[in-house]
Amino acid sequence: MNDELTKLLNQSETMTNLGHELSRGLAEDGTIIGMSVWGIFASIVFSVIGLVYIRYGKKRGPLSTMIYGFILLLFPYFVSDTATMIAIGTIISAMPLFFGFG
Repeated sequence: MNDELTKLLNQSETMTNLGHELSRGLAEDGTIIGMSVWGIFASIVFSVIGLVYIRYGKKRGPLSTMIYGFILLLFPYFVSDTATMIAIGTIISAMPLFFGFG
């Protein structure tokens, strides 16, 4: 019982130290490597949408849908502002719906 309690306390200290190390990695403005957490989340969401478009284009055949997918995968590397990323990603994601798949 005493050994288990000691292990739990050590794990708790380890998690606390990890939290302190992670907080030191954040810049003062709350960014990680120049991107906000919401920017990283938005880039992941648009990348997943891009993967879906690529798979859809590969199975159904329209090349334009695959191109939209590749653009959605790549553009977050070039845009660091979160609001701009969301605006561009939303427009590119909606293009196949408005212009038709294919």
